[in-house]
Amino acid sequence: MVVQEMSKCLNVLIVEDSLLIAKKMKLLLAPLEFIDLTGIAKNYDEAVSILEVIVPDVIILDIQMPGKSGIELLTEVKLKHLKSRVIVFTNHSDPYFRNLCNQLGADFFLDKSTEFEKIPVLLDFLFHQN
Repeated sequence: MVVQEMSKCLNVLIVEDSLLIAKKMKLLLAPLEFIDLTGIAKNYDEAVSILEVIVPDVIILDIQMPGKSGIELLTEVKLKHLKSRVIVFTNHSDPYFRNLCNQLGADFFLDKSTEFEKIPVLLDFLFHQN
């Protein structure tokens, strides 16, 4: 009998300017053994610096940040054809932003206020797709 090994961990980058949300996200991901937290970026510039060194499997991306927005980072990620899956995770969940992010290539779009608990389920799904 051949036992198939699970693939490596899923590398995740969180791009979130709220320290409270970032900490909550980190606690939510901690029990997931298949997650390797690549880092937490507080803004566009920090995220771009990390992306110059490593291309994570998944980017969890807030829209509203100081300086350039998550929309601009999503555009940059997709223009550079990075293979990262992007989960937009925002309080701006109205149809305008949902449609815009989908048009720009976001893989998933979640509302922070009502879908926080979906993050581990979604990451588990993505890990098993790897």
